[in-house]
Amino acid sequence: MNQASNTKHFIIGQIESSPKPSLESSKVSSLDISSVATIIAALAAIGTLVVTWRQLSKVAQSLQLQSKAIQANVVLDCSKHYDSIISSIESYREGNKPQKIDLWWYRLWDLYTKEFFFFREGLIDKSIYEVWMIELAYRYDEKPFGYDDMETLRESHKKYLDSRLSASHDDINSFFNQIHAITKNYPGSSVHSRSANDKVTISKEVHKLILEFSSPKNA
Repeated sequence: MNQASNTKHFIIGQIESSPKPSLESSKVSSLDISSVATIIAALAAIGTLVVTWRQLSKVAQSLQLQSKAIQANVVLDCSKHYDSIISSIESYREGNKPQKIDLWWYRLWDLYTKEFFFFREGLIDKSIYEVWMIELAYRYDEKPFGYDDMETLRESHKKYLDSRLSASHDDINSFFNQIHAITKNYPGSSVHSRSANDKVTISKEVHKLILEFSSPKNA
């Protein structure tokens, strides 16, 4: 490019204030064309990136809604099963059929096992599972529903865990062992006999345990 020339180059659309340059001096170099093409390609890529992120955001929102719906269905299904089992246990007690009661207790502990694994997979929200486990911790050393001749809930549950799950299931065994340890630290003949302060402390201890066992999906 001739530095001594009075010719000036202007962007398209700019008003020209100098004499019209010669044809030779108005040629755009290959470097200039390459730079423009690079800028255009970069702008197009940025536009595509923005669109892609918006699409990913919509997909993420959709997946989040689906996850919440799945969690709601799992919680509803577990709650229905729990109500059905407890109602059946009550009906057996009223019908004076203690010989069949163990079957229903095993079904209850089976449900607790499923709920634990659902929770670990992020299919049960930790705040909901925490409420369920606080309720269990309050009653874990109690006799079930006035059955004074039966084992405590913990004894019945441990018997189930020992007979149905292998020793390799360290996570679930450890979890319920710790639930029982929390219960033993604040003993009471029934949930009603514990002080309000003990109940608050039990709730806090269970909360910390739930956080410890929460999966990344449930964090």
